[in-house]
Amino acid sequence: MAIDISGYRAESFATSGISTGRDPGLAPERILAVIVLCQLLVVIGLRFLYPDTHPIDPLTTGLSAIAFLGVVVPICVILICFCRVVQARPEGSATAALIREIRPYVSDRRRLRNGLPVLAIFIPFMALFAHFKVNIPAMRPFSWDATFTAWDRTIFLGDLPYQWLSLVMSHPLAIFLTSAAYTAWFFIMCSSFLACAFMTTKTELRTHYLIAFFLVWLVEGNFLALVFSSAGPCYYALLGLAPDPYQPLMAALHHASLSYPMDLLSTQQRLWSGYIGEGMPVGISAMPSVHNGVAVLMALAAWQVSRSLGIVFAVYAFWIFVGSISLAWHYAVDGLVALPVTLAIWVVSGLVARWWHGADARTFTWFAIRPAAGLSNGSPS
Repeated sequence: MAIDISGYRAESFATSGISTGRDPGLAPERILAVIVLCQLLVVIGLRFLYPDTHPIDPLTTGLSAIAFLGVVVPICVILICFCRVVQARPEGSATAALIREIRPYVSDRRRLRNGLPVLAIFIPFMALFAHFKVNIPAMRPFSWDATFTAWDRTIFLGDLPYQWLSLVMSHPLAIFLTSAAYTAWFFIMCSSFLACAFMTTKTELRTHYLIAFFLVWLVEGNFLALVFSSAGPCYYALLGLAPDPYQPLMAALHHASLSYPMDLLSTQQRLWSGYIGEGMPVGISAMPSVHNGVAVLMALAAWQVSRSLGIVFAVYAFWIFVGSISLAWHYAVDGLVALPVTLAIWVVSGLVARWWHGADARTFTWFAIRPAAGLSNGSPS
């Protein structure tokens, strides 16, 4: 499900027509550009401190951008329009309705005017993010995995969290479905981001979500990942740590892969091959979990749209948390740390968005807003 929140806002001076000295129409592009500029300065500084790190590969970066624009974006647009059709429940053929929905959606000048600048900022942002992530082990070798395993044992009363979940999550079908949900996260995340970026109006909630989205990736996926450099349970033995308490978990994943088609183990192997120089480096990091952080962020934004949508995304966020453990990607503490960090980012981003749009930050409501006038049926446009 994609979050289309164009019709929702918190009340602010900007929407009431009172001048505040700032142009809400320029938000959040200016703020996002500042975030990317700071990110670039950090990357340049680290390049001087760690000259042996991998340089940015223009060819790989360009091909990744082309793949994102040429493959991921069209898939996400179809997903967004599909959700809009489901919401509208038109009569007749659903396929025809979807086709009719796509054309005006992609040709709407207001959407293009609002979304293309954000997309132009997002592409270099993710290129810098990926460059930073790939170089984390070179700047700070993996050193926290044993500690996080010990923390997990302490929290879960001597057992590891996957052992608590094994009653259900050791079944091949449960592993397969969870792996599918975990893989779908990428397209749900991108669809939610694009639906927000390409809204027809620049609301306070749009600014709020986009700022938080960029900061979750930057703070959790880069800065904290560098501080707490770790690989994850699936690489515990490969790091030379012994004994390996995750061997039963990896055996269960291998058994499930024999019963259902999954690319889980091959993906994990591909990332490791890139890390040891036998393939294209993609980047490995466990703490904190960006999968969990973004899932929580989507749930927070969805709750602002409607309570029912918020519950759906909250359930999905919990499933991602369970999957991050049961698929051996993350320690439980990776998700448990991502939760408060994401909440903090959400609050701070909300205060910035409210200030930018001219409302009094002292009246900021953290987890609830009201639908804009004329949307009593709760259907965002």
